[in-house]
Amino acid sequence: MKRPTVALLVVAIPLLLLLTVWQSGRFATISAESRRLENSQHEWVDANKKIIGSIAVLSSRERADRLALSMGLEKASPDRRLIVEAKRPATQSKSSAAQAAAHSSALKGGDKKASGAKKAGIDG
Repeated sequence: MKRPTVALLVVAIPLLLLLTVWQSGRFATISAESRRLENSQHEWVDANKKIIGSIAVLSSRERADRLALSMGLEKASPDRRLIVEAKRPATQSKSSAAQAAAHSSALKGGDKKASGAKKAGIDG
């Protein structure tokens, strides 16, 4: 009985050592990949912050005013201003097919408001 146990230990101990080395290698590889991905993430976050800052600068009112003045544009006087109010359509429980059919019939002149808008040159 002692011989099979000793033989098993002689084979098992080196296998356990090999498994430990293999697992350590995997851990090192995965750790390196994790560090690489974290560094890449930090670079992306920094680039994103710079882009957001650039957008803020480019969309500022002061910049728009400077560009307008450099192009020879001037602020419209109150008598030259046109105020357009757009109402949001009420949410409906119709299916999308029914909505498309209603829109199609409105464009064909089935709806007086839509045909009036067509005559006025307003796309709907």
